[in-house]
Parts: sequence; C-alpha cells; structure tokens
Amino acid sequence: MGAGSKEAAAAGEEDCTNSRGSECGGALRRHLAQYGGGYDAYSPDPSASQYLPYDTSSSAEAQILMSLKSGLNDAASNALANWNFTVQPQFCNWTGIVCDLSNQHVVSINLAGRKLGGYISAGLSGLPLLATLDMSYNRLESSIPADLVNASVLVALDLSYNMLTGSVPAFGRSTPILGSLNLMKNKLSGGIPASLGECLELTSLDLRRNRLRGTIPYDLGALTKLQLLYLNNNKLDGAMPVSLAYCTSLLALDIGWNQITGFIPDDFKALTNLEGLYLYGNFMTGPLPDWLASLPRLSYLHLYANEFSGRIPSDLGTSKVLQSINLSNNSLTGPVPAFLSSSPDLYEIDLSVNNLTGSIPADYGTLTKLRELRLESNQLDGEIPASLSGCPELVTVALSGNNLTGPIFELDQLVNLRRLSLEENFLTGSIPDSVTFCTNLSELNLSRNSLTGSIPAELGNLRNLSTLGLSHNNLSGLVPASLVQCTALEWLGLADNNLTGQLPEDLGLLQSLMYIDLSRNSFEGSLPQDLGNLTNLQYLNLERNSFEGPIPESLGNLLQLQVLSLGYNELEGAIPSQLSALSGLQSLTLNDNSLNGSIPGGLGMLQSLSVLYLQGNRLSGSIPLSLSNLTSLQDLALGDNELEGGIPAALLRGLAGLVANFSLGQNRLSGPIPDEIGLLSMVKSINLARNELNESIPESIGNCSALLRLDLSSNRLSGALPSSLGNLSKLEVLNVSHNEIDGDIPSELGKLGSLVDLDLSVNNVSGPIPQSLTSLQNLAFLNVSDNNLSGEVMMLGAFQHLSAASFLGNPGLCGAILQRKCNEAPAPYGSSGGKSVSMWIYIGVAIGAFIILAILAVALFLWCRSPYPMGQPQGHNRGSIIARSELFYPQLRFTAQDLKLATENFSEVNILGVGCMSQVYRGVLPELVLVAIKKLKIPSGKDIPSGFVHELDELGRLRHKHLVAVLGYCFDSDLNALVVQFMSNGSLEEHLHRGKTCDLDWAARVKIAVGVAKALTYLHHECGSTIVHCDLKPSNILLDAEFEPHLEDFGLSRLIFAHKLIDMSDSSLGNSVGYFPPEMWSPSESSSDIAAASEQFKKYGFSATVSPKGDVYSYGITLLEMLTGKRPSGDMFGNEMTIRKWCQASYPERTQDILDPNLLAPKVGTSGSGLTGSNLKQINLFMKVALMCTREIPEERPTMRHVVDMLR
Repeated sequence: MGAGSKEAAAAGEEDCTNSRGSECGGALRRHLAQYGGGYDAYSPDPSASQYLPYDTSSSAEAQILMSLKSGLNDAASNALANWNFTVQPQFCNWTGIVCDLSNQHVVSINLAGRKLGGYISAGLSGLPLLATLDMSYNRLESSIPADLVNASVLVALDLSYNMLTGSVPAFGRSTPILGSLNLMKNKLSGGIPASLGECLELTSLDLRRNRLRGTIPYDLGALTKLQLLYLNNNKLDGAMPVSLAYCTSLLALDIGWNQITGFIPDDFKALTNLEGLYLYGNFMTGPLPDWLASLPRLSYLHLYANEFSGRIPSDLGTSKVLQSINLSNNSLTGPVPAFLSSSPDLYEIDLSVNNLTGSIPADYGTLTKLRELRLESNQLDGEIPASLSGCPELVTVALSGNNLTGPIFELDQLVNLRRLSLEENFLTGSIPDSVTFCTNLSELNLSRNSLTGSIPAELGNLRNLSTLGLSHNNLSGLVPASLVQCTALEWLGLADNNLTGQLPEDLGLLQSLMYIDLSRNSFEGSLPQDLGNLTNLQYLNLERNSFEGPIPESLGNLLQLQVLSLGYNELEGAIPSQLSALSGLQSLTLNDNSLNGSIPGGLGMLQSLSVLYLQGNRLSGSIPLSLSNLTSLQDLALGDNELEGGIPAALLRGLAGLVANFSLGQNRLSGPIPDEIGLLSMVKSINLARNELNESIPESIGNCSALLRLDLSSNRLSGALPSSLGNLSKLEVLNVSHNEIDGDIPSELGKLGSLVDLDLSVNNVSGPIPQSLTSLQNLAFLNVSDNNLSGEVMMLGAFQHLSAASFLGNPGLCGAILQRKCNEAPAPYGSSGGKSVSMWIYIGVAIGAFIILAILAVALFLWCRSPYPMGQPQGHNRGSIIARSELFYPQLRFTAQDLKLATENFSEVNILGVGCMSQVYRGVLPELVLVAIKKLKIPSGKDIPSGFVHELDELGRLRHKHLVAVLGYCFDSDLNALVVQFMSNGSLEEHLHRGKTCDLDWAARVKIAVGVAKALTYLHHECGSTIVHCDLKPSNILLDAEFEPHLEDFGLSRLIFAHKLIDMSDSSLGNSVGYFPPEMWSPSESSSDIAAASEQFKKYGFSATVSPKGDVYSYGITLLEMLTGKRPSGDMFGNEMTIRKWCQASYPERTQDILDPNLLAPKVGTSGSGLTGSNLKQINLFMKVALMCTREIPEERPTMRHVVDMLR
C-alpha cells in the first residue's frame, strides 16, 4: 500500500484538498488523447501553454470565459487582471487557463485560492474539452450552475471551501468520465442526487460539511471504482445502505456527524481494501461486528459518539496495521481489549465515556509509538500499569472518572507528555516527584482522589503548565514557593485539601492566571497585596480558610474578575471601596467573616452582579440606596449583621429582578415593611426575621407569586394577616411567629396547596382555626400555639397527622387531640396533678415537636432542596439540618418513674427489639406522644461519668432528616435509658429478613440507600465535627411511616465502650461482624471469629484512629445486602468467600442473577419482572458504588459525600 493511499484514508475528519485517486489521472489521459493532445502536454501551470498560437475559431470559448469573469469579483487579489484581450489577447495565456495542444480549446480552469467573490456564471458546459474546474478556497456564493452536468468530458470538479448554496447538481450519464467531485465546506442543501451512481468513473466523492439532508442513495453502490467517500458533517439520516458493500475499492468511508441510524451492515466485511472507517457522531446502535478485525488494511477506526453496545471485539487486538482507534462516547461494556499491543504503529487509543470494566492492560506499555491514551469515564479498576512509563511518545494520558486505585506511575521518561488527567479516581500515595521531569506538561489534573503528602517542591520546573488541578484530595503542607515559576499557569485548583501556611510570596507574578480556587483548606495569614497584579483573573475563591486581616484594596485592580469568594474566613476591617471598580463582577461573597463598617455605596456600580452575600459579619449603618442600581441581582443576603434603619422602598423597586433570596434577617432593621415588597414577583425566599419591623404585613405581599419561603418571625408586626397570602400558590414555608399579629386566621390560607410548614405561634391571633386548613394535603408542620384561638380542632385531612403540641397555649381550643371536650370549661395548667402535670405538659410540648420531625420527611426535603435554608445563604453547608432554631429543644431529663409509666413498667408486650447495647420499648407519654425508649444494658448502680452525659447531650443535639432524634434520657441508680423518636415501620433488617409485610420495592430501597448516605455525609462532613457511627447495619436503620430511613445509635457504641459502661459479650456481636471493616482485624484473625470480634470491636470502637472510611465499608455491605437480600454473615459466606467477592464475580454482566428475588417478583396485578430496564441500569450503578465502598484499603473507598453524588 503506497503512502498516497494511506494519507487519503487518514483524511477522514481532516480537511483534504488533494483527495483524488489514481483513476482521475487515467481518465484525463484518455480524454486528452481523444482530442489530439497527449497527456504530457497537460499541466495545471499556465506557463506550460504560454505563447501558443491563437485561433479565432475559439472566440466562443473566449466569450464564455469573459462571462465567467463578469460574475466574479477579484477586488481582493486582482487575480483576473490579464483576463483582458487588450492586455493579453490570447486567452490560453490568462491566469488559471490551460488549453489543449491545438491552442483552441480550454481543458482546465484553476482559480483556486485567488480570493474571488461573486458567483459562477452559467455556460461553462459550452467549453467542449473542459476536463478540470478548480475554484476552491474562494468566497463564491449563489448556486452551482446547473449546466455543468452537461460538461460531457469533465473529469474533476473542485468547488470546495466556498459559500455556495442550492443543491448538488445531478451529475450522471452526461458526465460519464467524472472521476473526482469535491464540493466540501459550502452551504449546499437538499439531498444527494441518486444520479451520481451513474458516474461510474468516480474515485473520489467529497460532499462533507454542507447542509445535505435525506438518506444516502442506494445507487452509490454502483461506484465500484470509488476509493474515497466523504459525507460527514451534514444532516443525513436513515440507515447505511447495504449497497455500499459493492464499492470494494473504498479506501476511506466517512459519514461522521450525521443522523444515521441502525447497525453496521454485515455486508461491509467485503470492503477488504478499507483503510479508514469513520462513522462517528451518529445514532448507530447494536454491537460492533467481529469482522472488523478481519479487514486486513484497516488502520483508522473511528466510531465514537454513537449508541453502540456490547463488548469490543477481542480480535481487534490482533491487528498489525491499526494506527488509531476511537470508540469513545458509546455504551460499550466488558474489558478493554488486552492485545492492542499487537499493533506496532498504534498511536491513538480513545475508549473514553463507555461502561468498560476491568483493568488497563499492562501490555500497553509495549506500544512505543503511542501518543494518545484516553480511557476516561468508564468503570475501570485496578492500578495504572507502571509499564506506561515505557511509552516515550505519550502526549496525552486521560484516565479520569474511573475506579482506579494505587499510586500514580513514574513519569520521568515521558518527556513529551502534555496532558495528564487522572481526576475522579481513588488513587493513593503521593504525587510522584518524577512529574517535575515532564517539562512539556500543560495540563496536570489529579483532583478528586485520595492523594496524600505534599505538593512536589520542584513543581516550578513545569514552565509550560497552564492547568494544575489538585482539588479534593488529602494533600498537606505548604504550597511550594517554586509555583511562581509556572508563569504560563492559567487554572489553579487546590480546593478541599489540608494545605496550610501562607500563600506563596510573589503569587502575583503568575499574571496569566484566570482561575484560582484554594477554598476549604487551612491557609492562614493575610491576603497578599500582589493578588492585585493578576489582572487576567476571572475567578478567585479563597473561602473556608483561616485568612485574617483586611481585604486587600489591590483586588480592585482585577478588572476581569467575575467571581470573588472570600466567605468563612477571619477577615476584618471594612469592605474596600475599590471593589466598586470590578464592573464585570457577577458574584461577591464575603459572608461569615468579621468585617465591620458600612456597606460601601460603590457596590451599587457593579451592574453585572447577580449574587451578593455579606451576611454573618458586623456590618453596621443603613442599607445603601445605591444597591437599588443592581438590576441584574438575583440573590441578596445581608442577614446576621448590625444593620439599622428601614428597608428602603427604592431598594425593592430596583431589585425587582431577584429570583433566589431576599434575606435581611437578624439585623436591627426597624419601621414598616414597604408596600414595594410586592414588586419581588420572582423571588423564591424572603427572610426578614429577627429584626424590629413593625406595623402590618402589606397586602401587596400576595404579588410575590414565585415565593416558596416567607419568614417574618420575631419582629413587632401587628394587625391581621393579609388575605392576599392565599395568592402565594407555590408557598411551602410561612413563618410569622413571635410577633403581635391579631385578628382571625384568613380562610384563604387554605388555598396554599404547596404549604408544608405553617408557624403562627406566639401572636394574638383569635377566632377558630379555619376548616380550609385541613385540606392542605402537603402540610406536615403546623404551630399555632400560644395564641387566643378558640373552637374545636377538627381532626380531618392533614390535621390527622399532627400532635397536641401544634395547638397548646390556646385555652379556648378543644377537641380529641387536646383531650378536652368542647362542652367543658378549660382547666388551667396544673389544676390537677400540680407540679407533675406541669412537667408533663412541658415534656409534651417538646416531645411533640420532635415527633413531628418524623412526619417532616417531605417538608425537610423541600426545605433542603433550596441552595440554602431560609436565612442561611449558600456556604453555611448545613446540608439537611433543620434551620429553625425553634426546634432545637434541650435534651429532657426523665425520671425512672416517668419511663416506667410510659412503658407499663417495661412490659414485654411493649418490646420493639433487642440489640447488643439496649432493649427497646414502645412508650406513650402524656398528650399521647409515642416514643421509643432504649433501656441501655449498663449495670444497675454503675456510676455514669459526667463526660459521657456531656458527649451524649452533644450527640442528641444533632438534627438531620435521616437521623433518629434523641429526645431525652434517664440516668437513675436503677435505670439508664434514652428516649428517641418512634419509627412505625421498624428496621430495615426486619423488612429484608423477617418477613415483615411490606412492599420494599426498588424505589423504596433507593430512597433508603440515598437517605442513609445523606445521614452519614452529615455526620462525617457537615455537623461541625467528624462523627463515626462505628456500628452501621440494617438493624440500625429505622423506617418511618413513609419508609424514609432514619439512622440510629450514631456514635453511641463508641461512646459507651470508650467509657467502659457495657461489657460486650461475644454473643451480642454476631449480627455486627459482617459489617466490620477489614482494618479492624489483625492479619491473624478471621472476620468470622466472634470471640476475636469482641475485643477488636472494643478497640476499634473507641480508637483514636477510627475513620469514617470504616462507616463507608459498613454502608457498602449494607447496600449489597439490600441488593441481594443476603446477610453478609450468612451460611454461604465464610472463610475465603465474602458477600463482596460473591457480588464482584457477577457484576456487571450477571448482576440480575444475584438480586433479591423479592425485587424481581412482579407487582400485584402485573406479569414479568418487577424491574424495568432503567431500574436494572440503576441497580448496576448501586452495585458499582457498593463494591467501591467495600474495598479492602480504606483510602481507596469514596467519601460519603462522593457516594451521595454518585447515587443522585
């Protein structure tokens, strides 16, 4: 195979200006010989025919040429200056014209690249010997003259790289020797003429990069001499015509970036001369045919961006001629071909964005010509082969988004490496120092791994580095001073590590920087003034560090800056007025620092600003009127400061475009709420709580039609609630508690169909509770306590799920829920029972409020789907914590007598379950509050350390949607117990293994898995300090009435064993052993040895080195149990076989074979499996996550935050 044919085959996806096959030349020879001129006399160079005698009999052809000139515009090049009989009377000597030997007839016109505009005039078919017409690379417009189809001796036509419109001329029988047709890169539309199949001499057909539609004509299959077929970058559809299999001379076939559907026809295996097959960017489906490997000359295989599925044919690895393979962006499964190393000339492997599994073949290290290796976004595991160090030509190594583990391979031999992308894996160890030898490196991205150690000190050797991404690892130490030598650096991401110290001196020397994210580290010291030298900077995020001192005034020099985030530091001083110069700034977040002084009026000049967070500082003074100029603002948070004065009406008029939050809560604002509040028709949250606002709530509030949350609590508002509140059809949370509101509750509130949380408590509201409120189907929390309401509480609709705590403090209310008949006069508190009754009332209020949490699943979900809870803008990162301070009641202390009464003296009929640390009872407190009471197995008379009570109290204050709330405790001489929320649907363990009657279908299991993952994320990352559960298993996952999961005993086991309050017996550990992480076992111990487990669990439970990665392992085992229905310590597991190994052996191809039979059972009234195709795909994802969580090495397991991201 000659070099020319290889270049032609490789021309797919590239601009090819010389793509004619050898048959073109043959046809031209035959043509010139027929008309009396030998082929050797033909030359595309005009000088070859200079000064030949002129024959006036060809004056008709001269006129055709003059007509052609009249349609062209050569003003940019003056290329046609000698197309003039005065200047040059012999047209055969005109620029671009070649005549035959008789000097009478034009045989070639070549005006390529002459910067010509205009159009091609009709009449060129009147040139009887015209063989070639090349007007490519110009700016020609209009359509291609239709009469060209009558140019009977035309051999080659090239009009590529113009702006021609209209359709492709119907070349066919009238152009019998047409060998090459190139119309690429125009604006041609319509279909491909079927008549082209009659041009039997065609060897090259190039119609790419136009706007052609329709199907590929079946007739093209008649072109048996066709070598090059380029149809890519059009809008062709339909299936690939099988007839193309008859084009057995094809060297290159490119139909990429169209809308072709269907399979690759099996008949194509007849294309044994094919060197390049390009079907990328279509909607083709089915498996890759095995015969691809049998095409003896196939060097370029590009099938990316389709919907191919199944395995990659293993025989492809045996090819000796393959040079480039790109199968990315499909749905391919199975392993990476293991023998691609058989191709000595292979320089590109791109299998990214598929579902490939297994490890990267070590044999790839023998591919000495390999330049591009892209395997990102698959499910590959194992270590990166160290043998890749033996591929000296590597330019790109992209392996991101897999499950790769182990260390990064040595890089010192890869001197040509420009891109190393390994982010989103589970790589461990340190960043190898050898990376600093890759001096051509422009991109180094190792983000989202588990790398430790420090950043290499000699990183400054990488002078060509433009992207450095090391975020989301466990790196520590200082940022190396040598970094300032990377003067080409544009993107610097070091966020979410454990980096310390001050920022490098001379950071301002990196003047190419456009992006800096150093957030979530432990940097300290002041912000360097030379940050102001980074004049190309567009993004600067330094939040959640320990920076102190003032904000540098020099930041006002960063005129390209779009995002400035300095929140959650210890910055102090005033906000620099120089920031007002940042006219392109879109987001300014300075929240949660110690900034003081007033809000600079100059901020009103930031016309592009969409987010302004200044909350959580000590800012004082009034709200500047200039902020009303921020007409692009969508999110405003000024809460938790010391701002005074009124809310300017002009501010509300100017900020009518707010769509997210208007938060001024927890300041010292006074005066009325302006009527202009109604102009905020698109805002989703208004928080004016905890100020000194007075007068009535404006009727105009009803115009805020997009409002989801309205918090006006803890002010001095008076008057009646406006009936216009009923217009807020999207409202989910309404809180006007702790004000001086009077009058009746408007019945219009019953129209708020989306309302989840309604709090009118501690006001002077009177009259009956409107019956319309009972129709609020989504209402989960209602608090009207401490008002002057009267009448009967109707236990209808949404009210059926409420407790008495919602209505207390209204002596005029009656009804069953209050245990007060409506024909009896209300008794004052304590009139019967004295002190003990009063105590029970307070207990009832507190306990009732907590029990409501169990009902709040939907409410809290809606609450937490906001970018931040009401009054707490983004950055507080409180996850799903309830953001209402009213719900943070102190832990109640109960007496032994209280709990004995609640449980009927701990009667056996009230036993809910028995665990290794407690026996659990159902209890009923006054006000009919249902709770669970955990009687701890602490020996009677044992002293309870104060430290234990203190730590328990801290645990009890944790609040999350998916945690079981600890409501109180009792530590008497004869009773040690906890009082917690009651969960009506028992534990997950009961539903999986004890035949509890419920439909725990796939949707329910997804809800449980995601909820538990969120609870662990909260404990590990979001509750202020890292809390490790230490005993996660299905029996510690409780389910409420809606089958929402709630995690119990979080941190309790570690706390109990740390204080040596319970003597753990061997038998009590039997149900926990299978969930223990392998790191708690010494090499000589078996995880099935219960006797050994006792001692190990004690050590592990209160070890100082206990890690959240142990919980991750337990979560993964629990997830496998939910998928398979098998206990990890069941009979089939033991010795060498574990539930993980058993699942790993079937994943992903045979996952369905090991699923819990209850998942596969059809739903009642249906037939077939109870799972859909999308369910099975999601199950494979959950199985993948479970296997990742249960890796033996803790560092290779994901964090729970990462788990939540993957399960979304």
